[in-house]
Amino acid sequence: MRTLRKYDKDAHIICFSDEQEPPYNKCFLADYLGKEKTQKQTYTLTLQQAEQLDIDLRLGMRVVDITSDNRNVMLQNGQSESYDALLIATGTGPIWPNIDQIKLYGNVFAFHNLRDAQKIYSFIEQNRPKKAVVIGSGLSGIEAADALHAHNIEVTVVEKDNQILSRHVVAQGADLIEQMMHKKNITLYKNRTVTSASGNGGLLNQVTLSDATCLDTDLVIVAVGLKQNLMLAQKANVKTNAHGIEVNAYLQTSQPKIFAAGDVIATIDQLTGNSIASCTWPDAMQQGMHAALAMTENHKPYNGTSIITSSAFFDLKFFNCGPTSDTSGVYDIIERSGDAFYHRYVCLDGILKGFCLVGNTQQYAKLRRSLLLKQPLNI
Repeated sequence: MRTLRKYDKDAHIICFSDEQEPPYNKCFLADYLGKEKTQKQTYTLTLQQAEQLDIDLRLGMRVVDITSDNRNVMLQNGQSESYDALLIATGTGPIWPNIDQIKLYGNVFAFHNLRDAQKIYSFIEQNRPKKAVVIGSGLSGIEAADALHAHNIEVTVVEKDNQILSRHVVAQGADLIEQMMHKKNITLYKNRTVTSASGNGGLLNQVTLSDATCLDTDLVIVAVGLKQNLMLAQKANVKTNAHGIEVNAYLQTSQPKIFAAGDVIATIDQLTGNSIASCTWPDAMQQGMHAALAMTENHKPYNGTSIITSSAFFDLKFFNCGPTSDTSGVYDIIERSGDAFYHRYVCLDGILKGFCLVGNTQQYAKLRRSLLLKQPLNI
């Protein structure tokens, strides 16, 4: 929105959001829940700033339909609004496990948006839970576990795979993080799923795992995965594929006046040339800027993403980029490790193709530069 206003001083810019909160940085949700940031510190655009930029920010207003033929959006309240150019940035939503009635309990929460974090924080303040179960150990699950630990809650994480962060960190790096979790008294159950839940008074108080283990709990966080919100794009007859909304180099969809950006689009991995859904905050911001430039006829091509996953929890930082796990024998693998770090470098003919840093991440900037410039590994 800031880029739109920068390049078009006179346009009537309207932003519809079904969330009640001003735009915010999702990377800070765990910091907010873990008491490291205030809610206001998560905002990327306050109501006052929107007013100063003359941006018509309409919060708590869901768009239910887009008709590309007459360039019109229909709102949940029955009203409609026309557009000259439209950006779809509907992102993703949480996947819920197939556990009977689990969503109906008052102490079971997703951990996906700011409203989720607000609800969890409010529940903790009002009920002072002693035990919590986190279902799923991807980024959201591990960040939630770390944030709950900051509230002195006894946390148990349940993961269906044989390691945590299986999409982001190779097994050896995951082992180091798991060791730090153990030092923080976080209990981890791997190779298991939650199969049933029971409670009374509207609150869940016990979950049963696939090996019949029963866990008592006062709070449950569900973080088993995400799905792209593609319904509006499909209603607008925008082309999609297995990885999201199809866009060109200027983030333009198959409908010329409709653009798309963020977690909802399919983009190109610069390192492999494959179509992927990036689903990272830095990429979403970059895509939004390029889309805004194109919408104001200041075209600058977006060349795709080099997905770099990063986070920090349990006193460890990590960065992961490129193909860091290798079973084909194509790549040369270099590993280094110590008591508080694990490094993995993936090379092909001496050229760096990917890396994983857990613990000591001081070389990140240098490695990222070498990766993007296709330079030899120099460590």
